[in-house]
Amino acid sequence: MINKNWAFALGILSLSTAMVAADQTQQMDKNPPMPMGVTSQPTGVITPPVAPTVQNGADVFLTADFIYWKVNQEGLGYANTAYKPAASTTYSQVVHGAKQYNAGSTYDPGFKVGLGLQFEHDGWDLYAQYTWLSNGKKHDHVSNTDSTKFLWAESGYIMDAADGVTAITLQHAGGTYQTNFNVVDLEMGRNFFVSRYMTLRPHFGLKGSFIHSRFNQHYTYTTALPTTTANGVAFQTIWPAAFKFETVKSAQRSYGIGIRAGLDPVWHFTRSWGMYGKLAVTAQYTYNRADVIDMAYLANANGSRNNSSGTQLIRAHNSCHQITPIIELGLGLTYMTWFYDESYMFDIQAGWEEQVWINYGKYLNATSRDGNLSLQGFTLKFGFHF
Repeated sequence: MINKNWAFALGILSLSTAMVAADQTQQMDKNPPMPMGVTSQPTGVITPPVAPTVQNGADVFLTADFIYWKVNQEGLGYANTAYKPAASTTYSQVVHGAKQYNAGSTYDPGFKVGLGLQFEHDGWDLYAQYTWLSNGKKHDHVSNTDSTKFLWAESGYIMDAADGVTAITLQHAGGTYQTNFNVVDLEMGRNFFVSRYMTLRPHFGLKGSFIHSRFNQHYTYTTALPTTTANGVAFQTIWPAAFKFETVKSAQRSYGIGIRAGLDPVWHFTRSWGMYGKLAVTAQYTYNRADVIDMAYLANANGSRNNSSGTQLIRAHNSCHQITPIIELGLGLTYMTWFYDESYMFDIQAGWEEQVWINYGKYLNATSRDGNLSLQGFTLKFGFHF
């Protein structure tokens, strides 16, 4: 009796299983599997790579960017103004109410060029990119045309040594800043679908940099520096003549290499159009060298600077090793098109990029100046995948 019941139960189970399998097969015939994303991807792959399809082990891709960026460096103040004090006002109180003038920069063109290999093995790629930018010299200046104010130097040997109201007031001040920016990024990445219309490209690798910056300041004093004393020190013991002009030339050179990692998402709202983002962080080992030369000049009979009378007041340098944190961000639109059965791809990106090099600046003036280096601007990128 028991054997008959078991046989009956097994028969019912087998019949049910067969009916379910037949139903699933019928549904699959009516609704065949759809491609995973905006390109034809293999089904059954959890995170399929983005086309084009790689053949013969590896394919080459090229990129070229036009950038129109602005460079900003903190700590580039060259002069400040303050109201003339009453007889009882101290020096520190006068400077406390100052308005600072800073050497700025302009938006300037640059470029990026890149070369990569996309491997057939799991869709990974190896990519190297070089970035070049040289911001033009922007000379910012200010003159003291207000009889109720003083114009003060922000740095310089004369200002630092004199520390007296009469001795350090200026008739004119100017500042100039320029940077040559050279960076190479080397990264391993994989561009894949995480949903039907969303792709990610995580990457990791190295960043190398060589940056050369210059910050020059020019001062014209209201009168030739007197021979009276400040803080008990005779001016004529500090400099041998009644100078009226001073020029401070500062420079910084840095070399660095560090570990870099990031993530590049793209949201495809049509087959060809999408919105992209960029995020990368670097911890770069950096060697910085800062140099400064401070020169003083006499005036000609007509009041202009006598360039042949230059006397070196100070020449100094300093160097340090540090870890520089770097943050890179980007946001924009992208257009992609595939052809020849998705064997080739052409893409264009247009957007805004920003970089912050934390505590990068190490200019050496009357006092050492630290500050962030930041870059921002428009980027237009072209890419072709073979």
